[in-house]
Amino acid sequence: MLDRLKRTRAGNSLYLLSQRRVMGWPLRKLFRFVQSEVFQPAHLFPVNIAHNRRQRATLKRFEAGLD
Repeated sequence: MLDRLKRTRAGNSLYLLSQRRVMGWPLRKLFRFVQSEVFQPAHLFPVNIAHNRRQRATLKRFEAGLD
């Protein structure tokens, strides 16, 4: 998705804006957040939330067995 955006005129203008002094740092910060693993909409799906709960429970049981 980001590669497609980079090839568009809007993506090019966003890149140029991000290189400016005043507007650059907030845009770069926003871009980093959007690209990070934390901001993945898939993490909010109920299936993924249930999977994460199961994995935490499994890890807890495993760590309890190590003691």
